[in-house]
Amino acid sequence: MARSVVAGAAMLAISGTAGPLELLRRAPGECSPFALLTNTLTYAGLYWGTARASTGLAAIVNNALMPLGLFAFGLLFPRGAFSLRRLAGIALGGVGLALLFAPQSTPTGDATSLAGLAAVAAGTLAYCLGSVWSRPLLRGASPIASAACRCWPGA
Repeated sequence: MARSVVAGAAMLAISGTAGPLELLRRAPGECSPFALLTNTLTYAGLYWGTARASTGLAAIVNNALMPLGLFAFGLLFPRGAFSLRRLAGIALGGVGLALLFAPQSTPTGDATSLAGLAAVAAGTLAYCLGSVWSRPLLRGASPIASAACRCWPGA
């Protein structure tokens, strides 16, 4: 949390407070859930999970689930268009990651490792949901303003 507060303060200082404050004025009820999903829940799941599971397998879960989660949440909310080409690209990327990391990522099958992988998956999906859900909020905002709102705990 301290890292996020320092990062948020630095970004506010760089961008000036106008950009992030404009986001807060425009949609005060949406900035906090955005920050909670894309920062707090994401990193809590990733840090807790990788401490308990094979990092190679955690990387596969995280990197393969990210485009799938973004695609699925994009369909769930009216912010993404379905295409077989996108789905094929996601599947091909997932298979490629699995082949790349397979030799060093055999699951142990114990409950702690499985719980760690579930936490990594939950953190990844939290990021995907926050990212897709916040697209209208961030439309027109500068990247530094949206990053400052994501890192700042009072957002």
